[in-house]
Amino acid sequence: MNKIEILQANTPELRQKALEIRLKVFVEEQKIPIEYEQDGLDETAVLLLAFQNQNAVATGRMIIHKNHAHIARIAVLNEYRGLQIAQKIVLELEKIAIEKNVTDLVLYPHIYLENFYKKLGFYTENIDFQIVAGYQLLTMRKKI
Repeated sequence: MNKIEILQANTPELRQKALEIRLKVFVEEQKIPIEYEQDGLDETAVLLLAFQNQNAVATGRMIIHKNHAHIARIAVLNEYRGLQIAQKIVLELEKIAIEKNVTDLVLYPHIYLENFYKKLGFYTENIDFQIVAGYQLLTMRKKI
């Protein structure tokens, strides 16, 4: 396997690459309406891009509010799934959160991803879920 490099998407070009991955994964594959995907929060978010062989293959973002942060939009292109890239992105976002004095992480994953996030130290806040764009979402947290 080729090495995965994770960079902050802090230029318009890199942010566009992150958006293209999310559109492919969320809008095209998962059929999530574009208005849910494009919420206008990217400009204030920490955006990461994962590269393999100079190709952008995955992305994730985090929005920080004082000592709390919301991790979201973790997306890996289909042909790169199963290579632990999503895990690397979440861990890198957590590292950045710690550097910025965040103490509480929250995310709202699809219910089928619960075990993935539990392995990364998140716990399910409640057994209730919300339905967004036809998907069941959990509330999960992690103290850091």
